[in-house]
Amino acid sequence: MGHKNLNMKKIVLLLCVVFLSGCHDELSKKEPEMVSPRYELYKTENIFTSLLLDTRTGRLWQTQFSLDAKHFEGAIPISGELTSEDSGRNGRFSLSSTGNIFTFMLVDKLTGAMQHCQFSLDDKKGERGCYEIVSPR
Repeated sequence: MGHKNLNMKKIVLLLCVVFLSGCHDELSKKEPEMVSPRYELYKTENIFTSLLLDTRTGRLWQTQFSLDAKHFEGAIPISGELTSEDSGRNGRFSLSSTGNIFTFMLVDKLTGAMQHCQFSLDDKKGERGCYEIVSPR
């Protein structure tokens, strides 16, 4: 009787190991959780100009580089004020291009609020900014 009991324990132990090993395989198959970056760089049609978005707050900068010392190189704020309180959630805001090469759409993925944001190659005041789009209710 003791010998059968020992064999039964071995079989139960073996089944537990096989079961747990299968559970581990299933857990390891889960895709890793994607972490959104805090900042994303968006290309524009101008080869020297990109847009830098803070995906947490919605702040936006026009960034430029130059191949010589005659032209501006640096970052210029497009949306000077915080679009949103810092919610601590990267990826809250996204930017999409439009048919106009100087205009992008800024979307708050949490609230659905939208703004159109314009950048400019001129230094004229008022050429850059983000403007709220009032959606019909």
